[in-house]
Amino acid sequence: MADFYPNSKFIILSRDPRDNVLIKIKRAIKKNRVPSTIFLAKTWNYEYSKLIQKTSSFDKNRCLKVKYEDLVAKPDEVLKTITSF
Repeated sequence: MADFYPNSKFIILSRDPRDNVLIKIKRAIKKNRVPSTIFLAKTWNYEYSKLIQKTSSFDKNRCLKVKYEDLVAKPDEVLKTITSF
């Protein structure tokens, strides 16, 4: 997408991997599935590793990294940062 839209900007929202895996486990349990913690953790690691790898070549002004926990803890401040980006 970055190649097709060279002036585009990206907001990367990340969450603590432990919380991410925990919420996915809870969702799987609600659907009567047996979740694999290791699989979920490896999936998170793979996805974010690829994302960091792909965005590392971007100009720093093109990506904004936002932590989910910061967004929840101080939404006004984080949303102002996002809108100014």
